[in-house]
Amino acid sequence: MAPKSAKPRSKPVSSSASRVRAKKSAAPSQLERKLREAVKAHGNNSELASQAGLTADMLSRFTREERTLRLPSAGKLAAALGLVLVETE
Repeated sequence: MAPKSAKPRSKPVSSSASRVRAKKSAAPSQLERKLREAVKAHGNNSELASQAGLTADMLSRFTREERTLRLPSAGKLAAALGLVLVETE
């Protein structure tokens, strides 16, 4: 009787090691730059996120340029900052 060959054991992958950050596809728009500047000038991200109806994590990741915001979220953030979004040509 031949011994069974042992299967190689795979190591578990930690959740942080399995995450891959997406590559940045384009330079930030003027809207993103202005909103990030206003958020940084405001100072209190938790309070601002609450006022804008966003999560603190979402706002923090936006500020660190790890994510972008969709227009409805950008509008809420702008309103919480006392800014108005205006379409330009």
